[in-house]
Amino acid sequence: MRYLFVTLFTIIATSTLTAQERTVTKENRSDYRTEFVTYGSREASLAQKPDGERFYMDLTKQMVEVKRGESLFYVIDEINIPMIWRDRDVYIHTEGSRNGQRIYVNTKYAGASRDNRVTSEHNITPLLVDGINNFVVECIDDTAKPADRTPDSRAKIERIWLHAQPRLGIYDIRVSALPDSTGKRGALTLDVIVNSSYNYEEPIDVCYDIYSPENELKYYDVRETTVAGNSRDTIRFEADFPGAVERQWSASSPKLYTITAFMRKDKIITEYATFRIGFGQTTWEGNTIFRNEKPIEIRASRWESTLSESEAQKSIRDKKKRGINTLYLAYPQPAWFYALCDKEGIYVVDTANINTDGSSRKVGASTVNDPAWLDEYLDRVQAMYFRSQLHPSVIAFRLAQPSGNGYNLYKAYQWLKEQGDTRPVVYDSEGEWNSDLSLPAPIE
Repeated sequence: MRYLFVTLFTIIATSTLTAQERTVTKENRSDYRTEFVTYGSREASLAQKPDGERFYMDLTKQMVEVKRGESLFYVIDEINIPMIWRDRDVYIHTEGSRNGQRIYVNTKYAGASRDNRVTSEHNITPLLVDGINNFVVECIDDTAKPADRTPDSRAKIERIWLHAQPRLGIYDIRVSALPDSTGKRGALTLDVIVNSSYNYEEPIDVCYDIYSPENELKYYDVRETTVAGNSRDTIRFEADFPGAVERQWSASSPKLYTITAFMRKDKIITEYATFRIGFGQTTWEGNTIFRNEKPIEIRASRWESTLSESEAQKSIRDKKKRGINTLYLAYPQPAWFYALCDKEGIYVVDTANINTDGSSRKVGASTVNDPAWLDEYLDRVQAMYFRSQLHPSVIAFRLAQPSGNGYNLYKAYQWLKEQGDTRPVVYDSEGEWNSDLSLPAPIE
């Protein structure tokens, strides 16, 4: 690793100059979106196993840990970026550390983030060079608030990877999958959000298809469009088809449809992205949550686990055998966890990564009632929402673990309600207005 010491020396010098900048919530970070990887083939997209995909590179095993004072550095040295990535947007993703992070590419500052219960994504395309590249993630012990009471021994980065997407490609999707007005057919609304980093407008075909839980093609569509340079556009598809009402998702019948969105340019498909969704709707009235107009009798268990996927699957199955049908999360889980809950058939109440002492109601006396911390609170609530909003297993969004109440959680509640989601927003608000209902206590 011939460049290791040069890279470290340069980054540490830069870090020393900026050591007093301890409270940056985010800088140069990409907007939150559904976490997904795009693939070069339909088969790979359906399998959703990115290892070996030519536009995906897992760097986790190449990290070298270096400590200096309060800071912890992860150096990834001498990474050869393939030539076929040259005309693409390249994102670096980090996940897993409790600490705030600064990211450097080829000794140049790329950006910062703090809430790493979820993936932090930065577009690093302008900082890459042909051939060998070097990456450094600096973890700083600056995340005492608003998670200072969260039991969390994590210090290390758990995952770091690169993903290269076409410069005109899929940025995100939004899905509404409900019974139609007659209650006899499924009504699908699919928004494909397309991002262009070109400086000029470009034509593209936006396409999708949807398969039933029995792997039967139900519908497909193609939309020719032109996207302006350096912009995002939303392409909306609407369709209805039979059979979806009988296949609505619930914990007792976890039937999943498969949507694959793909982009076609000059008759060549440039990327595929596959998502598994559940038809049906979660609503609430009074203190009751409904799935597909049927009340859910919640029997809940707390979930503060750091299990692997296979261990989590076994734990969920064991809980279901004991009559548990709902998990109350203490904080956002890895993306695979929500997909696992969709597949296994268990309800989830997601929770933002907020756990503070907010007992004082004096303005500025605690972070929850200090407007200076508003961006941090909103950022963590938004991170939770965008990670899990596509999953039918999620039946409610919780603003925080018990953290008092005040201005920042009021604004966080309002932001969630503005998303137009029919699922309730909940919080242990002691009767205040920023909670739609009270959840029953967990039984284990």
